[in-house]
Amino acid sequence: MMMKNVLIATDGSAHANHVSELGVELSKNCGEKVFALFVADVGRYFESMDVVSWNIADKLIQGIKSEVQEEGENATKKVGEAAKKTRVPIERKIIEGHPADDIMKYAEDIKASVIVVGSISL
Repeated sequence: MMMKNVLIATDGSAHANHVSELGVELSKNCGEKVFALFVADVGRYFESMDVVSWNIADKLIQGIKSEVQEEGENATKKVGEAAKKTRVPIERKIIEGHPADDIMKYAEDIKASVIVVGSISL
């Protein structure tokens, strides 16, 4: 079975890291390139908040975005490490949005043959 691109969507969890290794192995055996994707769902931090003062809102949002960006860097770095071990070409990407929707959109953009997902919050 010949595939082209393998999209590994990760949230950085232990389960996602394990599945990422399987996705890299799949790409090594059947694919051409791995794309590691982390979708930064900044909105999840505001679901439990009632009202935020406008004075602190901008700083709060920037802090959350920075934290989520770091999560994404760490999550895609784990996939990158697995790819490096097997010498599979990889492209890492972090985007802000809604995980389910944006994983599918990115898969279409890169013409992914398969999507590997360890876990996802909807």
